[in-house]
Order: sequence, then C-alpha cells, then structure tokens
Amino acid sequence: MMRTVQLEIIADSSAAAITSRLEAAGDAHGVATAYLFAGDTRQASAWLARAPRSPETDIDRAALALETGALEQALALAAEVLEAGPDRPEALWNQALALEKLGFSCDEDSISLKW
Repeated sequence: MMRTVQLEIIADSSAAAITSRLEAAGDAHGVATAYLFAGDTRQASAWLARAPRSPETDIDRAALALETGALEQALALAAEVLEAGPDRPEALWNQALALEKLGFSCDEDSISLKW
C-alpha cells in the first residue's frame, strides 16, 4: 500500500500534496522527511518524534540534528546506526558532515583537527 501512495505522490509533487498524502497514509517518517527536505526543521522534528525508532528514522534524526547545529547528537545517532549495521552510507555521510562541522578533516593517511 505504501508504494501506491508514493507513486501517486510523484504524479502530484506539490509539497502540500506530498505531506497530506503521507499523513493520510500514517507515514510519520515520510512526512518528517518531506518537511526536512523543505527546510522546515520544526515540523520535521515534530513528525520524527511520532515515527518509530529505526535505522532509517535515526539517519533522518541525525540529518535534522546537523541542520539545527546539534552536532554531537548527529554523531551519536550516526554511531548508533553504524553499530547496528555498517552498510549505511547515509549514516557515514551524516557522520562525516558532523565531523567536518566540528573542525575535523581527513585524507587517506590521517585525521586532523582544524584550528
């Protein structure tokens, strides 16, 4: 059923239509993701609070934390996801962004802190 809703959403791509259809389908994570992509961190946070914990929602919680400047929270969430399964490129990306924003840089041979 979720796939049908997602395909319908593609046909009508207005933000309001997307969020209302996802909400009607009971997809709190989908609504949160739509708000996150739209840059509405307040609504994204509210909807992520309704979504059950999973690696997918924690990846988006980390992205939200990055957007709001909660870098340590973003790192902690990314670490939890990667502990559960290291095959999560989105979690690695969130982790790298948080480390970069904290002033860390890396190359093939080392990791350093920029001052």
